[in-house]
Amino acid sequence: MKTLFRMLALALACLLPAAVSLAEEDTVTISVEEYERLQKYQRLEEALSLIETQYLWEYDENVLLEGAMQGLLGALGDDYTFYYTPADMSEETESVTGEYAGLGIEVFANPNDLTITIKRVFYGGPAQQAGLRPSDKIVQVNGQDVTAYELNDAVSIMRGDPGTEVTLTILRGTESFEVTCERAIVETEIMDYRMVGDDIAYLRLYYFEGNALEQLDNSIAYFQEQGVRALVLDLRENPGGFMDMAVDIADRFLDDALVLSTEDKYGRRIEFYAEDGCWDVPIAVLIDEYTASSAEILAAALRDNGAAKLVGTTSFGKGIVQTVYTFAEDGAGMQLTSQYWLTPNDACIHEVGLEPDVEVVLAEDAIDENFQFVPENDNQLQAAVELLEATLAEEEAAA
Repeated sequence: MKTLFRMLALALACLLPAAVSLAEEDTVTISVEEYERLQKYQRLEEALSLIETQYLWEYDENVLLEGAMQGLLGALGDDYTFYYTPADMSEETESVTGEYAGLGIEVFANPNDLTITIKRVFYGGPAQQAGLRPSDKIVQVNGQDVTAYELNDAVSIMRGDPGTEVTLTILRGTESFEVTCERAIVETEIMDYRMVGDDIAYLRLYYFEGNALEQLDNSIAYFQEQGVRALVLDLRENPGGFMDMAVDIADRFLDDALVLSTEDKYGRRIEFYAEDGCWDVPIAVLIDEYTASSAEILAAALRDNGAAKLVGTTSFGKGIVQTVYTFAEDGAGMQLTSQYWLTPNDACIHEVGLEPDVEVVLAEDAIDENFQFVPENDNQLQAAVELLEATLAEEEAAA
């Protein structure tokens, strides 16, 4: 138990401003100031001592340590600050690479019937090869009943080592059947793109992670081959992702322009710039109340630099940045809110959001029962296309 307390003391000391060093194997050497601060945690040592001497059943010291770390960070009351177990950190790495071992589907908790419903099936993945479709409902995983309440558990079970199998019970309409899929390395589909007119393109970006930049470059090359003159960039329902990726994507459209700046609690600022934009076309950016974080960074950067107009409804308003720290000992880590980010016009949008230049409330029939956009009924998309058509007409008249 003394070893556990020393581990906890070390974890807590890591949050202190001064350095902590190990003088010998079982001794922690700290400054007087740090010692006084650690004295505040004397209650923790007393609780651990009572657990060791009085608790009736066996327990796992590592579980206690993880619980202490989760409680420490959870007590900050910040939804974006939390502890990562080693397994959590492994999943975080998957989001960086955009690859994972699984079935190649995107699922969601369906509020209409509380089922786990397939939203997207990735091309070439195990689920597509097994014949699964969007709107299929997963009611069992390996014989275990699952509902919307068990979404995270179900996803964890469906992921696993490549080459292993998982059996799903699917409800399609009134038909129920089983499929067995072999898990494989899957590359997340970050975006969709298509033409929405003779010279207007549509690109929907789902996340700022994985190989989004590579997929974006491929889509831009395709659009340039098609002679595209304007772009609808759809950032609706995009929760964000990596800030650096938002800067890199902005760099495809902006030349020598400020993308954002960050500011910490000491007032220290860092500015991030786009340097060599390669595609200069009029852009209409679609946003909604679920457009957040890095998606808002990109939308604000394009608008504030005169490259785009925003269409839709006010965005979510996540104007803060998180930093992830890894503990070398076991690969665990923690995420801390560390900075605000500011738009090129020096605005902080946290808990405020970005207001659209053209406000369009989404029509009720623009979303189907599986919460997918219906293109022919998507009045926000139609408004963006009309805005770009008017812009192109003005350019032709001025030429």
